Amino acid sequence: MINRQTGETVEHIQKTLNTKNSLSLNWIRSIVPDSYGFVWIATSYGLNRYDPIKRQFVNYYANPADTGALSDDLVLAVFEDRQRNLWVGTRNGLNLYDRTTNTFRKYFVKDGLAHNTINSILQDRDSNLWLATNFCFSFSSR
Repeated sequence: MINRQTGETVEHIQKTLNTKNSLSLNWIRSIVPDSYGFVWIATSYGLNRYDPIKRQFVNYYANPADTGALSDDLVLAVFEDRQRNLWVGTRNGLNLYDRTTNTFRKYFVKDGLAHNTINSILQDRDSNLWLATNFCFSFSSR
């Protein structure tokens, strides 16, 4: 982490072997602070929620046997919209995080996506979500 006022490096966060309280992988794809004080870190092996106050990690992974798990471990994008919804783009699907149940709702081409790989997520002033995929970009009016 870097101090905005001074530009100094305050803390290095990286994968620590043989511990659960760690980043899942050092190959970071996206970082997003949310409105609840957490920092969400997308990696090539899972999604990580970091609590900078407690200095604790929660790691999220894909699990085909768990309908509430991430759709894929290769996480490419994380975005919190103005309604405080957390969206997660992966190599295989778009995920909407449910903070109440600590689960993910998954969206795929069969649900209307242009492509299952979601590289980037943005929201315009009309609250439409724009998704950059491997095929094209698309938007979802909410």
